[in-house]
Amino acid sequence: MSGELIYDWKLFLYPLMVVGYFQLMRYMDMRWSRKRPLTEDELLSRLAKMKGKSEYEVFFLAAESWRRATVQIEADFKRFLLDGQIPYYVKDYVRKGKGELSG
Repeated sequence: MSGELIYDWKLFLYPLMVVGYFQLMRYMDMRWSRKRPLTEDELLSRLAKMKGKSEYEVFFLAAESWRRATVQIEADFKRFLLDGQIPYYVKDYVRKGKGELSG
């Protein structure tokens, strides 16, 4: 009789330990990700989402104060998509908009 109770006890304990382990890993991952600063790509994406625009439109918004030609903006956006290179005028726009994201 006591052998059957130990077997039943382990039957419930092991799945609980597995679930607990995965919950702990999820908690640690969430905690680490909150402390990690956002990359420029992530900031650009969040700024675009907050403004209700696409990243393509944000490139044009950023270029307004720098007076860039449409052809150059489109070439810069293509380079961003292919290589992940963000032009200086977009970096400046994102840096200025960073306050809106945190506030």
